[in-house]
Amino acid sequence: AHLPQELARSFIEGTLRDEDRAVYRGHKSVIYRCFERNESLPNGEGVKFQVDYRKYKNPTPDTPDQMRFEYTQTDEGSPGEEHLVAEMHLGIIDSRTFILKHRYTQPAVGQNKGIGTKLFLHAEEWLQQVAQETGYDVTINARTGQQDVIGWLQKLGFVVEEKQAALLEEIQEHPEHFIVADADNVDNDGIKRRMYIF
Repeated sequence: AHLPQELARSFIEGTLRDEDRAVYRGHKSVIYRCFERNESLPNGEGVKFQVDYRKYKNPTPDTPDQMRFEYTQTDEGSPGEEHLVAEMHLGIIDSRTFILKHRYTQPAVGQNKGIGTKLFLHAEEWLQQVAQETGYDVTINARTGQQDVIGWLQKLGFVVEEKQAALLEEIQEHPEHFIVADADNVDNDGIKRRMYIF
């Protein structure tokens, strides 16, 4: 099933902020539910697919407004309560330029099962609809140093900027030249975070 074209049209017209559809109001932003439907994951599990628009009260280049594509499931022990399965956030630079700001799949659901790709394809469909509405090509940018994410993005058709091509080649062909260090667990939350230091 396709996303409704009206979603892209409302984005272009600036009418996504319907106060009746606000699902979160914070001191920094408001999140508006734009669309939702039931779907199945590649493994057959049922989820709710949601598209939200996050409007920051004071957007900056580091925190632009976002289109958020998410899968949630109802908690069996708590009817009416939902938990996040996967999410992907596109930062909105303008109506022609977007940045993949965040992507996440719950480890309990499993990585490398096609869930993130399915979610990305929804986001890509919406971007294609935006391009149709505006009559202009759109650009989606992604920044990462994670080898597995780089490979995933390349499979999805992303290409590396020319000025970054030599660095990518070095990362892929000689990972031993780069140090992987454990970040401190500042929040004491049991999560070991890894990052590449170039």
